[in-house]
Amino acid sequence: MKKLFLLCVLCGAIVACNNTPDNHSHEGALSGLFTVNAAGDKVVFSQGNLQYHASTHTWQFAANQYDTIGIANENIADNYDGRIDLFGWGTGNNPTLASTDSVDYVSFSDWGTNPISNGGNKANLWRTLTADEMNYICYTRTKADHLRGLAVVNGVNGVIFMPDDWAGEGFTAALDSFPTNVYSLAQWKKLEQSGAVFLPAAGGRIGKKSITVGSWGLYWLATKYNERQAYAVSFMSDGQDIDHYFLNYGFSVRLVQSAQ
Repeated sequence: MKKLFLLCVLCGAIVACNNTPDNHSHEGALSGLFTVNAAGDKVVFSQGNLQYHASTHTWQFAANQYDTIGIANENIADNYDGRIDLFGWGTGNNPTLASTDSVDYVSFSDWGTNPISNGGNKANLWRTLTADEMNYICYTRTKADHLRGLAVVNGVNGVIFMPDDWAGEGFTAALDSFPTNVYSLAQWKKLEQSGAVFLPAAGGRIGKKSITVGSWGLYWLATKYNERQAYAVSFMSDGQDIDHYFLNYGFSVRLVQSAQ
């Protein structure tokens, strides 16, 4: 242990060593810690949005946080030889379901129960945040209002969430315009190393029709609102919110895992 600590100091990586959860350093996890409830439980986010390759029945995380698939989601089908990243609510066991009737989505199957090829490749390593947990990240944790803001990363619109312990410079906590924070790829890589999470505005899907790609971000949460709707975190160029939407809509998924 002394040798490991000394190596961290010599490499200038003492912060990374201290911030990485001992038993949750799985492939695909970002370094930032986010408190999700009053008990102090923390999570780490996955490296990118969830993607599914239908013809091989395999899951993976996007290589980069700003990566989205866009209108190619309109090819959603069991035999599609490409990836999709917009899913109906709770479709971890049926990711290509594209019904426009919410009654076909009443049961929630968490996407994180599946093995994710670049996320540890084992079942049940990941999960979807609940509405209460996302609400805590957005509005309740210490200095919550100072730790989120709209941004443009590598030319992609989205929203940034900074980790609990962030106290750096070069980020403005504002939700009235995507260009509030504009980062080149090189600038973003530096911010990402501090634990920043970026959710890109990947748009949505209704049936097989893509909508608002690049201008609206919608991310499913695990909490149901009623028999036809569930909660999602959403953002556009004029703000960010947590609201409820019809279960049949195709939204993005960003998974987390416990940091304890």
